[in-house]
Amino acid sequence: MKAKNTIKQVARKWRSALADLVFPRTCFFCKSPKTLLCPDCESLCEVAPAHSRHSGKYIADCYAAASYDNRFIERLIASFKYEPFSKELAKPLARLIGQHFELLDSAPDFKEFIIAAVPLSKKRLRWRGYNQAQELAKILAEILDIPLDPSCLARLKETACQVGLGAKNRQANVAGAFGCPIPSQVLGKKILLVDDVITTGATVEECAKTLIKNGAKEVIALAIARQHQ
Repeated sequence: MKAKNTIKQVARKWRSALADLVFPRTCFFCKSPKTLLCPDCESLCEVAPAHSRHSGKYIADCYAAASYDNRFIERLIASFKYEPFSKELAKPLARLIGQHFELLDSAPDFKEFIIAAVPLSKKRLRWRGYNQAQELAKILAEILDIPLDPSCLARLKETACQVGLGAKNRQANVAGAFGCPIPSQVLGKKILLVDDVITTGATVEECAKTLIKNGAKEVIALAIARQHQ
């Protein structure tokens, strides 16, 4: 097993090195070399130094690293989600979330949690080629050293894009959109639910509703940014 893991690690390093040669890494904003987000530009993202508690009927709390009103955050997330897609931004965006936790006077303890992502519809997954929330969740699972469960939630139906919809329409749009394929996977579990941006919270609340009704003990939402209404 150790030998196989070592081979995989070496292969990943080679792929990363090759990618750097073919597509040299530069800062998303200032184009300085060797980094996707340099320290100076990262500081412009204004990571939140405090936590503003937010809960819903099913969501116990919600953490966000920054405000979506910050134009640098907005541009990073737009490139992460929309064409031309920048999947590699998952790492610096996840790092911003890690910084948020480091800045808090009382950092949350997620040791008893598993981490999951808001699922995409098959149509959007084919269009984008990846689930941006899932990419974040993968990296955050390593940062927080907690298990990742990529299959505890599933998208049951295609929904309209939430952008531009009001709070009530957002709730109606995602109602019944998610399911729990294997309820035993979430039974009694505390779950950290990852999304990219939280606006009204309708999507994460509907996901949490599904998880709680299938036996999850607690659901806390986590996002790169929160958009204030």
